[in-house]
Amino acid sequence: MAPTSFLGVKIPMSLQNFLNNVIPRLKIFAKRRATELGDLPAANLRIAEVEIGSDGPRVKYQVSVERFAAWDLYVELNTRVATQSLDDDEGLARETLTSFHALFDITRQLLKTAGPGVALGDESLANYALAILNRVLRPFLSRWHPRLSAWEAERADEVSAFTHEQAWKQHADLRRELGVVREILTGYSEALAILAGVGAGDV
Repeated sequence: MAPTSFLGVKIPMSLQNFLNNVIPRLKIFAKRRATELGDLPAANLRIAEVEIGSDGPRVKYQVSVERFAAWDLYVELNTRVATQSLDDDEGLARETLTSFHALFDITRQLLKTAGPGVALGDESLANYALAILNRVLRPFLSRWHPRLSAWEAERADEVSAFTHEQAWKQHADLRRELGVVREILTGYSEALAILAGVGAGDV
């Protein structure tokens, strides 16, 4: 597969290479950015408190919109099947694929709500969030959703969805690739925690 460029680094478009090359950079970015948040101008901060007095409004800015957005994404990511590790004999891969798909709408909405403050510069929270969607989840879903759907359509009424999925000849390959995607999302989650101020900051 031909190499592609991400933030100036050419890598083959594979999940393992994304995990090995992009996720470490994301964690470094998150740690560096977390230390810079106190220096951001007011335009990049969310109003936390407003008092109206005789001398006019007094506004208190508490935290960067970038930190709010990172927290929102962190919560959404960690309360979904998408990041939960399952043994081969547990759960349905279909549930995980559905959870992956839901991350598109959630991420789009959170980035739109956060505004341009999360997309400034060559490296940004928005840049990495969109890379997770477009370079990891989108090709993964494009590859596996139609294949799994075709197999699901062959299930007999008396066979459970779990038993039918386990019998699929491509089941092991899907689960193996799911494991790499989960590793990527786990690294993404750790970086979001650092940026949101709830992670240890170790990379």
